This record gives sequence, C-alpha cells and structure tokens, in this order.
Amino acid sequence: MKAYIVASGGVFRGTIRVPGDKSITHRALIMGALIAKDPKFRLHNWLQSLDCIATLNALQAMGVEAEQINEYSVEISCVGLYGLQKPGKILDVGNSGTAMRLLTGVLAAQKFSSVITGDTSLRKRPMRRLIEPLMQMGASINAVDHQYAPLRIQGNQQLQSINYELPIPSAQIKSAILLADLYACGNSTITELQVCRNHTEIMLHALGRGSTDIFIPGDISSAAFFIVGATIAPNSHLTIKNVGINPTRTGIIQILRLMGANIVIQHQRESNGELSADLVVSYARLKGITVPINLVPNAIDELPVLLLAAACATGITVIRGAEELRYKESDRIAVMAQGLTDLGIKVIVLADGLAVEGGQIIGGKVESAGDHRIAMTFAMAALVAQQEIIIQDTHHVATSFPNFAAVAEEAGLLICEESVYV
Repeated sequence: MKAYIVASGGVFRGTIRVPGDKSITHRALIMGALIAKDPKFRLHNWLQSLDCIATLNALQAMGVEAEQINEYSVEISCVGLYGLQKPGKILDVGNSGTAMRLLTGVLAAQKFSSVITGDTSLRKRPMRRLIEPLMQMGASINAVDHQYAPLRIQGNQQLQSINYELPIPSAQIKSAILLADLYACGNSTITELQVCRNHTEIMLHALGRGSTDIFIPGDISSAAFFIVGATIAPNSHLTIKNVGINPTRTGIIQILRLMGANIVIQHQRESNGELSADLVVSYARLKGITVPINLVPNAIDELPVLLLAAACATGITVIRGAEELRYKESDRIAVMAQGLTDLGIKVIVLADGLAVEGGQIIGGKVESAGDHRIAMTFAMAALVAQQEIIIQDTHHVATSFPNFAAVAEEAGLLICEESVYV
C-alpha cells in the first residue's frame, strides 16, 4: 500500500502542466477507433493513466492496434463501426467507471457477446442507470443483482432509437446512449434537465469533419487541486498551462470566484472544438457561500477539493444537489466528512451534500478509501495544516494523475510518497 507524507507549509510558485484530460482521452480512444475516416488516428497529450490504459487495452483485445509514437502521442488503427472483433477474454477495465459505461454502450450493439468487469471497487458501483436506457434500446445485459458488474452483454441485438430524459446529470450515461445510437435504427433524443459534460458531442463533430489528429488539453479536474492549493496557501502565485476550459467543466472556477478566489484566464485557444487556456492563480482570502445548485453538475469531480477550499474559508459553505458523490470511487460525502473531521474541521453531513465551517486544519492521518481525488485533496490540505498530513491508500492516484507527486513537488508541495506494508 502506498501513502503520501506531506509536511505542513509550502508555497505554490512558478509554472506547471497537468496531464491530458481523462474524459476526452477515453472518448478519443473509443470514437477514434470506430469513427475516424483515416486508417490511422493520432492522440496527442493523451492521458497515460491506469483508467485510460484500461480503455486502450479493451480496444486492443477487440482488434484495435495501437503504437506509442513518442512520449506524448499514440497512434491507433481505425476499424470502423463494425470492425471490432470478439474478445478472447473478459474485458477488465480496472477502476474505470468511464471505460465501463462508454464501452458498454458500444458492446451492446455488437454482433458478438462479451463480458466486461472491473476491480473490487468498480464492481460495487451501481450500473442500473446505465443498463436501463440501453435495454430500452433493445440491448440484452445481465448484471449481478440487476446492477453490478460483471456485465454480460448478449450480442446480435438490433438497437432502436430512444427518447430519454436523464434522471440526473451524467455525461457517462449520456455518452453510452450516444455511442449505442450510432448503431441504432432511427435517431435518439436525450433530454438533460441540467447540462453536463459535452465532450462526446464535440468529439463526434470533430471526427465528422475528418479530424485525424486530436490534441487533448490538460485536465481541469487535475488542475483543480493546484487551483485550490494556490488559492489557500499564502504568498502563492501559480500558472497552470494549457488547461481545458470547456464551459461544461468550469464550475470549479465559477464557484471559487464566488468565494473570492483570484483566478485569471489567459491565452485562450481552441482545438477540435475544445477550449483551453493558461490559468494564473494567486492566494486569496475565501468566504463561505451556499454553492448555486446549478453549478454542482459541472464541478462534480472537483467537489472534494472544493470542500478543502470551504475548510479554509471564513464562515460556512453549503453544497447541496451532490448525491452523485455517494456513487463515485468511494462515498465521497462520507469519506470527505470523516477526513475533514479528523483534521479538525466542523462538518455537517447532508443527504445530498455537506456543510463545512471554515477553521484551522490541524494535521494528522487521514484515510483516502482508495479514492484518487480524495487522496490528492488531502495532500493539498498540508499547505495550511499545523502539522504534517499522512494520507493512506494512495495507489489509485495513478488512475487519473500518475505523476501527481512529482508535479505537486515541482509546484511547491512538501510531499513524499512511501510504500507502507500492512
């Protein structure tokens, strides 16, 4: 088991880069293989994390060829919508909920049958909201207790279009339906009560225009840890280069600005329909707010580190409408509440969120529950802690940010990573 040991203090200065966007990388790998018009398709600045490699491995098991052409780019073969081959094994996507949901949308339409599974954590995450709309389209999917992986997908099913209203904002469910609809008779209509990530739609447009080179911006979910870190650590002034600022992903910036954060967006550009920019973040005194509920879906992955910002703000911050956090890699509401409490912060747990009263972070030992975003959040807490913080069970950080400790140390965090034998 790995752990982070982070000394108290530190100042964020200079310029850093974060890895490529995880959501875009998953979609580019899958859709590039199925839709791109050229025999070969290149992804630049793709995220080489365990989650995205799981997606690539699953595609390779179905006949997609891939070649790493340099440190940052990969070239994959384009097999077309009907070019996937029956895998000779169960598809194991590890800890990646995105891979499971998106690939299930594709597998539901294939001529061959397949089984997709994941690690112990992923097999505990409910998939009913994925299975139900796909079965309404005509898919045949068997799951443990009707909602848990492994998912057994029967091939040779003729899918039909669907008119579907997403019960909660979920870009992964929306994307699974869109991918399945590529094979369906008719055209599906998906209604969102609240707008969620639109990377799939943007990627479909880019590939429809014949793009064969996709340049992936830095992941704002990874940048969020450094945005908050530079905001809460006195005397900090940090530039984060080439961060994706898709409007469906910038809830974290909007919320932090409402709290008083100093975040400047510079050098905005566009590539393949996705916006990116350099973010310049300086220390600011934050105030507690009631987070507008309409901003929550577009900051859902960043809410753990936003709770750290709340712990450093004056007054009380209330986040509602975030029940989805209970069904991530961990129950993020419960785990964050326990961790903040262990660090000396007053927290009230709500059914769909948290109320956090700003205070002094003491330091000590916290449990990440094997959740990558929680581990990175508590590492940032050491910037303002009275004592060092030890974060246990950090090996899953590699699912989204393999070089987190190195980038954090470059920025100014006093962090070391150790193997702990239990």
